[in-house]
Amino acid sequence: MEKKKYLPELDDYFLISGEMIEGHGEDSFYAGSTEQAVISAVFDGCGGIGSRKYSRFSGYSGAYMASRAASGAMHDWFHDFNSAESMSNQEIGTTMCSYLRKAVKTLDRIGAEPTKIAGMLVRSFPTTAAVAFVRDREPTAELHCLWAGDSRVYLLDERGLAQLTADDIENRDAMHNLRADGAMTNMLAADMDFTLHHRVYALQTPSVIFTATDGCFGYLPTPMHFEQMILMSLLQADNPISFENNLRKEILDVTGDDYTMGGMYFGFGCFEALRERAAKRESELEKRYMEPMRQDESEEKAQEIWESYKKDYLRFLS
Repeated sequence: MEKKKYLPELDDYFLISGEMIEGHGEDSFYAGSTEQAVISAVFDGCGGIGSRKYSRFSGYSGAYMASRAASGAMHDWFHDFNSAESMSNQEIGTTMCSYLRKAVKTLDRIGAEPTKIAGMLVRSFPTTAAVAFVRDREPTAELHCLWAGDSRVYLLDERGLAQLTADDIENRDAMHNLRADGAMTNMLAADMDFTLHHRVYALQTPSVIFTATDGCFGYLPTPMHFEQMILMSLLQADNPISFENNLRKEILDVTGDDYTMGGMYFGFGCFEALRERAAKRESELEKRYMEPMRQDESEEKAQEIWESYKKDYLRFLS
């Protein structure tokens, strides 16, 4: 008897990425799919504390190498997962963490060189990670969000944009972090213990799942502007490729960093249905949040609007 499938059809997926300095971008990514599972992962090499260059890696920084090693580890993990469909939720988190830890440890073993700099001023091969992994599971498909650092997984549905991961920053408030560069409290690195956080959700459809490094969202005035940027990029597009191009242009207009965003659409059936949903949500977003902020551009008004908006934006993290 043919096994019943609970994973909804993947309508489409996309990935956009860009570098501030060509050939030296410190973001990386991985995406893959089978009949039983889909994965989108992004990694942001931590360029400040990982800026040290390694002669054994052709002079590339630890941050550059770490993000790429992490994306390679995700490729290996996803390939191996396909032969272990019965893996428990706990095993998904522990094995993925093991693959990522091995990746940065291997870099350190190969590239290690003496240094007099110690402590939090420098780390060996540091990178963030944000992984969205969707798998077939009875009675409904599971969405696994795994992360370390301040790269994020998002969901976009009829209630708007929602953050599914909690930033590893001293102050986790998404609005506050746009105005103050808080210290990161957790990341992948070869010379420190790190945590790969893991949350599991029932996949609700129709919805879009995004993974994003902070170059995508960290240079906008508010989280509301990030949602509007996504929605307007959709509404001005005739097809998925046009949407990607619009979104890339919008990010490039504001970002001051490398950027990477992956997306997966489930349950819409066609791009036009996705646009129709986006149009309805954009109208609500404009009326409730964006127009009031244009009428009163004070920081106090923006904070007031954020307090209202975040009830839905943080609905999975409250």
